[in-house]
Order: sequence, then structure tokens, then C-alpha cells
Amino acid sequence: MKKISSILMFLFATNAYSHASEQSVETTQTNITEENLSEVSVSGIKNAGIKPYRVMSAGLDAFQEHHSRAPAAQLKFRLSKRTDANQYRSNLDGVSLRIVGSDTSTPVPIASDGTFILPRSETAYVEDSDLILNQKKSLIRVSPDVRTPGLPSNVRRLGDLRLECEVIVAIRKKELNFAQRAAINVFMLGGDWCARGVGKFSFALPDWAVNATLIYEGTRKSIPVLGYDFIAPIQDASVPDDALVEFEFRPSLSKDNM
Repeated sequence: MKKISSILMFLFATNAYSHASEQSVETTQTNITEENLSEVSVSGIKNAGIKPYRVMSAGLDAFQEHHSRAPAAQLKFRLSKRTDANQYRSNLDGVSLRIVGSDTSTPVPIASDGTFILPRSETAYVEDSDLILNQKKSLIRVSPDVRTPGLPSNVRRLGDLRLECEVIVAIRKKELNFAQRAAINVFMLGGDWCARGVGKFSFALPDWAVNATLIYEGTRKSIPVLGYDFIAPIQDASVPDDALVEFEFRPSLSKDNM
């Protein structure tokens, strides 16, 4: 079997595509009428939908279920825009996001760092709403972002990464049909894809990294880094959730935008 170094991005990107995230959004919804429909349907832009709300809400459920891995963290999703060099950056000037259903449209604020909080909404779930951008989805990448507060920008916590994996897998499983899920279960030797040691899991970085070091219990160990991606040992049960991964970025490319 081939080792999978980019399985997380595959799981989240294929087929198009917390405490604060559980807030109600009923008061921010606006009724869609024939007169204002063009304002929320991203007129003239094809393939602007990211994913259905019901699919994304599976990620909210997974975050709640596995929150103990990163109890101080909040679930956000990060939007990043593809550049001419085929890299992704968090410069999202002019990008807007809405949850659009059959009768309602809810704006979703995007922070300056490209992150947003997906709210819990029974209305959006019942209406089978979609997350709609005002740009083609092929230009925008969306991924879960779980970060324990207080860490430097060049450091990730292993428990945060494990929780990100659970969110990604929950969303992907919601999209797959039974046969597809069964096939991956066979390959991964079970349904707990984040804990199985069959494939290697990679996570995206905002800049080109030259080194990555796993730090825990007084030990330091180099782990594979692939430029804009790194391999995290999330399946190794001997490494605690509080273990840290420290990155050294190439000075000429590094930007403090993690």
C-alpha cells in the first residue's frame, strides 16, 4: 500500500467543497425575497458554493465530541486564496461568505486573518443551506483551524492537530456514500481514520518551512517537513496531546501569518 502524505487535504478538498460556534444566528438572518435574491446568490459567479451546511455541521459535532484533546481551543475555519504561484495566502480582501438557504441568508464575518466561526443554526440545517462565497470556490481553500491560545505563531500543539483531523474526517465522511466510506475503512483498517497508522497525515503551513521539531517531555525530535506541509505524528499514542511542533521558516519567505 502506498503511504498517504496528503490524506487530510484530500479528505477535505475532494468533491468541491466550540463554544462560540454554537451561538444562535437566528437574529442575523434576513428573509430572501425576489427583489433581494441577486444580492445573496452571487450573480454571475459559477461554482461559488463551498459545502452544504449539513456537511460542515458534522465538523462542529466532531469538535464537540473530541474537544478534550484541545480544551482551551475554539473551532474556526480558515479561508485562504490561491496565488499566481499556486500557493495559498490569507489575503482575502473583497471575499465575503454567507449561509444561504431556501428562505434565509446569513452573513458570516471573516476575520482579518482569514478565519471564520461557523455558527450553529437549526434553520440553516432544516433548509439544507449552502455556504456561498462571492468568488469561485476553486480559488479559495477552506480548512479547519484549531489553535490553543498563547502559543507562538511558529508552534502547533499536537492535540490541536488531532482535533483538526477529527473535524476534517467527520466532514469528509458526511460527503462520501456508503461504498466510498467502506473502501476507505478497509484501507485504513477501521473507521477511526485519524488514529490508524496506515497513512501519514500532512498539515498545511502558511510559509516554506526548513525544519520542524517535535517537543515533549524534555525530548526534541525532527519530523518530516515538505516545504508548505509537514507530517504530524497524530496517530502515535505515545506522544501526548500537549506535545508541540516548532517550525523554522525560510527567512526570505517567512511571514507571521499562521
